[in-house]
Amino acid sequence: MLGLAKKRWLGPTCGVLGVLLLVGRAWGQGQPLLVVDGDTVTAGEFLYSYQKNQAVRGNENTLALEPFLESYVDYRLKVADGRHMHLDTVRQYREEYERYRNAQLASMILDSAAVEAAYRAAYDRMLREVDASHILVAITPGRSQNEALRVALQLREQLLKGGDFATLARRESDDMSAKWNGGRLGYFSAFTMVLPFELAAYALPVGDVSEPILTRFGYHLIKVHGVRPSRGRMRVGHISMWVPDSAMQVQRDSARAAVGRAYVAAKAGESFDSLMRRYSPSAYAAGEGERYPWVSAGNVPVWFYDKAFSLHEDGEISQPFESPLGWHIVKRIAYEPVPPYGEARERLRVLMRQSGEMVDDERAFIAAVRRMEGARVDDSAGAVLSKRLMDLNREKARSDPFDGLVVGEANGEKLSANSFFHWTIGRGIALRDMHGEAVQRLVEQFVDAVAVELATKRLASENPQFGYLVHEFRDGLLLFEVSERKVWAASLNTEDTLREYYKLHRKELFFDTCFSVEEYSAGDLSDLLPIADRLRKGKKLGISRRAMERAGITMRDMRLGTDHPLMRGYATGKALGQESSSSEAWSEGCLGPLPWRGGGKLYRVVKRQVRVPMGYEESRPEIIARLQKERERRWVESLRRECAVEINTEAVQWAKRQLEER
Repeated sequence: MLGLAKKRWLGPTCGVLGVLLLVGRAWGQGQPLLVVDGDTVTAGEFLYSYQKNQAVRGNENTLALEPFLESYVDYRLKVADGRHMHLDTVRQYREEYERYRNAQLASMILDSAAVEAAYRAAYDRMLREVDASHILVAITPGRSQNEALRVALQLREQLLKGGDFATLARRESDDMSAKWNGGRLGYFSAFTMVLPFELAAYALPVGDVSEPILTRFGYHLIKVHGVRPSRGRMRVGHISMWVPDSAMQVQRDSARAAVGRAYVAAKAGESFDSLMRRYSPSAYAAGEGERYPWVSAGNVPVWFYDKAFSLHEDGEISQPFESPLGWHIVKRIAYEPVPPYGEARERLRVLMRQSGEMVDDERAFIAAVRRMEGARVDDSAGAVLSKRLMDLNREKARSDPFDGLVVGEANGEKLSANSFFHWTIGRGIALRDMHGEAVQRLVEQFVDAVAVELATKRLASENPQFGYLVHEFRDGLLLFEVSERKVWAASLNTEDTLREYYKLHRKELFFDTCFSVEEYSAGDLSDLLPIADRLRKGKKLGISRRAMERAGITMRDMRLGTDHPLMRGYATGKALGQESSSSEAWSEGCLGPLPWRGGGKLYRVVKRQVRVPMGYEESRPEIIARLQKERERRWVESLRRECAVEINTEAVQWAKRQLEER
């Protein structure tokens, strides 16, 4: 049974314990099945969520409707708590949701000619690659959006007066890479940058500096250096041996030799698939699409792109080459030039949806929404508001200088200046220093936002599936935000909390299977070679730990469970997965020596035991997982006690019949 109680911020409820049965109503797709914190979920939306959950689970792991309803109520309670915390007003959340919603809305309301124009515009970008630099002015807790815009405008003014872009980028940009590349991004292709940045760069004439462009990262100033025809895209295989900056020459030589062996084997006819499995196991473990990715300008480092596109035939393999990251070989799997428009259209549709593009020019989208909702902006609103704001600042205004002032209308309703101010406050926009045209642009954005919201509600009522999709995305974003704060945040796991849990539950914390492992570390990898040789031959080392330490070698005893990356490699006999990118594999109970942070490491399994108690450090990951689970359980229990939950049992029965009939 689900608890029902009053909570001040929920508004009035009946106050009866237990489930409130909403009886005596007609049931059907549009009827309420669930009400949580005043938020109604219709029978159709609940059924949509259930069927989508089952599709993810698969036929062999289905969940009955009643247990799903229990978990679904918990989900809705968490989302309601996120709204109570006003997380839906956070700028990043709001912008991501609005971008997705508008993209879905645009695909439904724009006429075929407008949609076709949008596809053609995107295809035109696919035909070109742009070489650009940028300066980023980030929006941070200590720098508001208005302040970031002010700084960006000042930097642009310096550039227009002849300032050197690269010098200014190195000194002022919040993009850390600008310190060494002067903000130079090199050539990039369509759909490799965030959408506002891409659209601005592709529209900018060569040599010009853009106005500040707002993205989720902050404001960007962009300068275009050149434009060239697109080189298309290439699917490649890649084998690499990572070498850290601090690596000694022996490590670099070892990496070069390993890549050289892979190259020789590949040229001799061994399959690249098997070579990746042996030399780059983490890359091989990815799905085939990630194992052999499509490479285009802008989605990989320049040094990798140039090497890949120097290959002229499918199946061709590069010579081993060195990069800032280590040694590599690349195999060309397939090449695809930009296809004709007709063939590219479906790919364009997917890419445009993924990027949040409205399947059209934004102006056409806004124009269509305005027509749909009869939205209109008062052309004089900006000037009138500016004057009254100035009067207010000079204390010349009457008590309510905005009473009765209308800035526009939508769906036959007048939009007041006070509602406009409420909208700006919700977005953290300060009007104090804005005048004339700037205020007028904000008024237009406000009227457009109202029209888009009205259009969303209208289409959701006409096409419930559209509404379900938008609600699902909105609530999923909110669930992530609230869970981060309530359950996952690292700040919740203080050292005192972890140690107290271990003290109380240490008898419950043990390895199902425990491996005792010796770890040998040295500042010079070559110092570990004779030790590895003796251990693999089963010989005693013939040297004490103290003597090893004097020789610069340290030994550490570790206990590891089967889920540790080292032991997963041990179980399969394959290479180390997460500890290193080395291609070495376990043999004779040993792994290594491996290059590691300027030196080397060697591992040896000494023994295997079952049900071994964990020490504190060993149990930290398990303790954190348990605390998160317990934190979530208490959170949900609290929400169930405090929040009003109403379930319409007739609507639940209707949903069950729909499933049975299908």
